[in-house]
Amino acid sequence: MPSDYTRDQGDEGDQGDQGGHRPGPGEAEGSPDGRLIRPAFWAAYLMRMWALDDQDGRRLARWFGVDAVDAEAAWDAHLRGESEFLAPFGGGHRVAVTSVELPTDWGTEFRIHHPGWGGRSVQLADVDRYVARRLGTPEHQRGPGLSWREAAHLARTPDRAAPGVHDPHARLLLLLPVVGDAETPQGAVGSIGAALTAAGVAAADAPAAARFLLDRPVWPAARWESPASADRGRRGPSWWRRVAGGPADHVLRCDAPASPRHAAHSGASGVSGETADRLARALGTRPDGAGR
Repeated sequence: MPSDYTRDQGDEGDQGDQGGHRPGPGEAEGSPDGRLIRPAFWAAYLMRMWALDDQDGRRLARWFGVDAVDAEAAWDAHLRGESEFLAPFGGGHRVAVTSVELPTDWGTEFRIHHPGWGGRSVQLADVDRYVARRLGTPEHQRGPGLSWREAAHLARTPDRAAPGVHDPHARLLLLLPVVGDAETPQGAVGSIGAALTAAGVAAADAPAAARFLLDRPVWPAARWESPASADRGRRGPSWWRRVAGGPADHVLRCDAPASPRHAAHSGASGVSGETADRLARALGTRPDGAGR
């Protein structure tokens, strides 16, 4: 998958911004996606995102009431080479979750798009470890891409006027693989457990399944903060201007070197000025009434 943090998609990308989501078989645009109510799909998705070995993969699949072979078959039926889900959120933004498994390209990419960005997008993460291990090729994972606070906010704030995935539980599970946060609260077990129950895990098994995922993080536990709200005695706005190469804003950066949102990346938010403030507000990290 492409690994640049922001990408100029040109004319083709602009057309994608107008439509973006490629509905699966039998799915009308803007309607609930039938794939997201199939336990086998979720088992396969999480097995891939977490790059589980055979033993852990079978364990996870059993929680969904399927076996690993059925999960793989469900994934193949879902993917057909390439597939994309959209999670629309405030202010016209949307997260695109794009999975590809082709002979020369594989992995799942998470990006934020907005129709007003002129075809550009903000990369959150790339996840390709599962396929890379099976092919015996180098992995090119980049992440984490979201703090827990952002993921939880995005899950519960869908833009229901835009096509895509609106169900809060499905949104949380789609975005969970890119979360890496040292301050993930204990209550996350309950939130993830509820999402897993909605996806087909028995309620009695959901807490154990949630802890299973949290105990095997895809990414190291990163620390997140924004330039505008940083502790001035430690890493205030002037420090951020030197490191991030831009003005202080409320879009979070993290301290994980492999993340596209690492503080040392120039313009780590991928956007600036009022555009960054609008994105931070949509991500739930810009305090109401805060100035730049």
